[in-house]
Amino acid sequence: MRVPLVPTLLLLAAAPLSAQLVRQSNSSLVLPATLPSATGYTVENALGSLTFSSPICIRSLPGVTNRLFVVERGGRVQLVDLDTNTKSTFLDLATYLTAESTPLYTSGEGGFLSMAFHPDYKNNGLFFVFYSYTNVSLLYQRVARFQAVLPTGPGKTYHDATSVNTSSHTKLISQRDTANNHNGGDMHFGADGYLYISFGDGGAQYDGSDNARRIAKDFFGGIARIDVDQKAGSNEPNTHIAVITDPSRSYSIPPDNPYNNLATWNGYSFATTAVRTEWWSHGYRNPWRMSFDTPTGRLFVADVGQDNWEEISIVTRGANGGWSWREGTHAHTPAVAPLTPPAGWTSLTPIYDYPHSSTSSAVATEFRGNSVTGGVIYRGTRLTELTGRYIFADYVSGRVWSLQDTGVTRWTPALLYSEGANLISAFGQDPRNGDALY
Repeated sequence: MRVPLVPTLLLLAAAPLSAQLVRQSNSSLVLPATLPSATGYTVENALGSLTFSSPICIRSLPGVTNRLFVVERGGRVQLVDLDTNTKSTFLDLATYLTAESTPLYTSGEGGFLSMAFHPDYKNNGLFFVFYSYTNVSLLYQRVARFQAVLPTGPGKTYHDATSVNTSSHTKLISQRDTANNHNGGDMHFGADGYLYISFGDGGAQYDGSDNARRIAKDFFGGIARIDVDQKAGSNEPNTHIAVITDPSRSYSIPPDNPYNNLATWNGYSFATTAVRTEWWSHGYRNPWRMSFDTPTGRLFVADVGQDNWEEISIVTRGANGGWSWREGTHAHTPAVAPLTPPAGWTSLTPIYDYPHSSTSSAVATEFRGNSVTGGVIYRGTRLTELTGRYIFADYVSGRVWSLQDTGVTRWTPALLYSEGANLISAFGQDPRNGDALY
C-alpha cells in the first residue's frame, strides 16, 4: 500500500443528466453480450479552497455536525470548522515527538496513520493515535493516548476543544518493526466501547516473517480489540519481551476476546500465556482501512493483496482472515513452511475480491486494481439510492466502487467513478449530511 500526497478532500455526488432520455422502438437493434458501464456519479470539493498535506485519516465526532478532523501523515491533526470553512492545528505530533527524541518516521508507509475518539470524548477528552517513530535508529509502531484541553467558559465540553495537552501522552503498545510497510494502523471504537486496531503482517513479502498465521507472537497480521477503560471483569494482557506496554497498565483484555486461554491455532501449539489475547481476528496481510457501520455494527475490513487479489470482508469474532494460505478466496503459497494449511482449516470468505490489473481474468476492466482502500457504508441523506452500499476505492487504479448486499455471501459491485491520478488513501463521512469523503 503506497501513501499519497492528496491536496483536497472530495465527496461523492450525483451527476445530473443533461437531457431527458426517450426510448425509441427498434426491432432490429442487436445488443452486445456485455454492456459498457455508466457510472452516473462525479465528485466535488467538499471543503472549498482548503488543502492538506498528505491527508490519511478523516474523523468526526458523533452528534457534532460542524467539526471535521483530518490526520496528515507528516504529523498533524487539522481541525476544520465547517461553519466557517477554516482549519487550525489541533495536534502537532511531529514536533512533540522530536522534542521527546523519538521522531516521527514517515518513510515508506510510516507516519501518523490514524486517530480514534473515545466514545465519551465529550466528557473525558480522550483520543487515541497510531504512529510510526524511531528510537536510537530503530523503527517502532505505537498506539498511544492523548487528552484534549478543556476550554473555559459556561457549558463548554471537550467537543469545543481546539488543542491537545501533549503531557497527557500515554503509551499503550510500542512494537519494534523491521520493515516500513504493511503497518495497517487504523483504529475505531465499536458499539461495545472497545478499541479495534488493525496491524499488518510486518512487511516481508509472502508473509516472509511468518507473522499472519501465529497469534502467539507479536502484534502483526490481525485486528486487535482492547479495553481502554479497564472495566471490571477484563483481564490482564500477556506480557511479551518484544512489546513495550505502559507501566500504568493502560488497557485490559475484554473477557470475551476469542483467543483468551487458547493453546492451538492454525495447527500451531503454544502456551496460553504466550497468546496475544488482544486479537479479535487474525490472518491479514495489510488491512488498509476498516470501518464500523453504526446501524448494523458490522466491521468492514479491506486487506491489500500480494500479487493477484484484493479483498473486503465483514470481520467477526475469531474470524481467520486466511493470509498467508489464502489471498482473497484463492489459494496462496506463503514464503515459510508449512505451505498448505492443516486438515479441516477454514477461513473467512470475503464479501468481494477483485483481480490485479495484470491478472488474466474474464472480470471486466473496471473491476480491477492493485491496492484496495477500505471505505464506508453510505448512510448519507443526499444519494439515497446508495444507502446501505459499501463505498471503497483502489489506490492504484483510482476507481471508486460500491458493493451492494444482495442477501448472499458475495456482494455485487458497481463502478461509481474513476478518479485517475488522484490516489485515494482513506474514506470518511461528512458530519453534515453523511456523504462519503476521501
